[in-house]
Amino acid sequence: MSATITQAKAFNGIHTGLSDITFYHHAANAVNDFGAHSTMSTGAVAIVFHHDYRTLSFPNNRLREVGQRIIVGEQLTCTGIVNVVLCSNYKIRKLNREYRGIDRVTDVLTFEFHDPDLLGEIYISLQRAAVQARKYGFSYAEEVERLFVHGFFHLLGYKHDTIAARLEMEQHEARYCCLDARG
Repeated sequence: MSATITQAKAFNGIHTGLSDITFYHHAANAVNDFGAHSTMSTGAVAIVFHHDYRTLSFPNNRLREVGQRIIVGEQLTCTGIVNVVLCSNYKIRKLNREYRGIDRVTDVLTFEFHDPDLLGEIYISLQRAAVQARKYGFSYAEEVERLFVHGFFHLLGYKHDTIAARLEMEQHEARYCCLDARG
């Protein structure tokens, strides 16, 4: 199976209202050009990166590559868009408070939409990623990648609410990036 990712400008995020984004489309054995109102072919997953916190960069190519590896490696047959919002501590805390009732910063939040056109959204705090990278001895890019992979697997239905579920999720995540020793 060959995998191709194409890039275009399109789409505003559901929670974000952003318009400055990068749109990556993955489809097995197909290359398509996308505009704001195009439809995707069967078996296609689009990953849309919203860089909402410009004070810190994000590893664009690295995330694109790991996203492609997950789509191919997990043999995803679903279609739809995955919005990835790279944001500030302020934004992720606000979302955490509004949607989970927890008034504190977190590193990654995932929202599953169970919609044929929008698989979900992954929010990553770039500020938190920078702190955690230093704390756990990873590079900043590695930590952002780890959070992206973790959030993506939540969209695929993996949880870590029990020890067994956590171990299963970590096993899948380890195929695509390094895992740290956090519990």
